[in-house]
Amino acid sequence: MCYCCRKPIKDYNHFRQLPGGQPNPNAQDSGCPLFDNTVKRNADDVVAAAKAATEAERAVNPDIDLGDVEEKVKKGIVVQPTPDAGPARPAVVAGVAAVLGQGAAPRMMQMQMMQRQLHVQANMQANLQRQQMQILQQQALQRAAVLRAQGEAERQAARATRDQVLDMARRLSERQVGDLDGGPGQAAKRQRR
Repeated sequence: MCYCCRKPIKDYNHFRQLPGGQPNPNAQDSGCPLFDNTVKRNADDVVAAAKAATEAERAVNPDIDLGDVEEKVKKGIVVQPTPDAGPARPAVVAGVAAVLGQGAAPRMMQMQMMQRQLHVQANMQANLQRQQMQILQQQALQRAAVLRAQGEAERQAARATRDQVLDMARRLSERQVGDLDGGPGQAAKRQRR
């Protein structure tokens, strides 16, 4: 199936040209544009459109001067022939040494190696600094956790001390109130007298 004209094909007789660009002597006129010279076909289409436009303009306005347009239409568009492929070019096997000169290639390679080493060292230093920063951050977090725990322990100890002092003050005040009311403390004082 030809993907240009959508007709079934069996061989190259469907096309006017062979893939190498040579005319096909066994070609059938199928109208398939696959191997046609598109530049020539486009030029012919432009000339035909220009002729149709000048004829239409003459029909509408017979007194018009289309001399320069008609002259260009008569000449047509000159299509340059496509150049032949020519002989095959040899493969490019010359390396950096041929381009830069024999002495420059080793220097270039040394510079590239030095550049790679510098990049590796810079990456290693950056990674080391990043790891050190992470360690310092972890240590700071651990110190903060220890300080929080110590602060909480100190607060609990202060609360316990405060509670003890308040309890002792409460007991002392209860004892004094009892003495004033004539409680057991008062009787002991009377016996001593």
